[in-house]
Amino acid sequence: RRSCCCSAGDAVPLTLSPAILDWLQSDALEYRDLVLRTNLNRAYTVSLGAWFFVFNIADPANLSIPAKLRDVTAFSGANSVDTLGTTKCVTGSNTNGISVVDTAGDVVTITSTLANPSGGSFPNALQGCTDVKVVDDRWLYVAAPTANAIGVVDLLDPATPAIVAKVTHANIA
Repeated sequence: RRSCCCSAGDAVPLTLSPAILDWLQSDALEYRDLVLRTNLNRAYTVSLGAWFFVFNIADPANLSIPAKLRDVTAFSGANSVDTLGTTKCVTGSNTNGISVVDTAGDVVTITSTLANPSGGSFPNALQGCTDVKVVDDRWLYVAAPTANAIGVVDLLDPATPAIVAKVTHANIA
């Protein structure tokens, strides 16, 4: 174990487990987003190295990684994560779509993926997605600056996410 400390305000020394040290030294270091669920003592992050990580934050001075998954199809270029109950929604800018990930019992599994549509009612609604936000545990808003759009995805059934709207405007980018 190694210890480190920040110089910010009330920072406390952290004891880093071997798993955290391995993570810091891997290609996963280039993580893109972090979301906390303090009621579950969990934090979730995605990385450019195509990884999805679950952190146990019950003891912030001794973080651990109870679960992780690398999937170069679902998480390649992933840059944003938000929560939906015990299911997480992850974007991937290289895949131009989203992946719904379940972390129940600290086991990471991919529930579904939704690729950027090139045609249909909402073409390119997820193109180049850079950020996702879940609202009311149902609606996923996806920033898609490559398409100059915001896509709206219905997550009522996480196994079958469906794009229901696309909003475009010249100032979205």
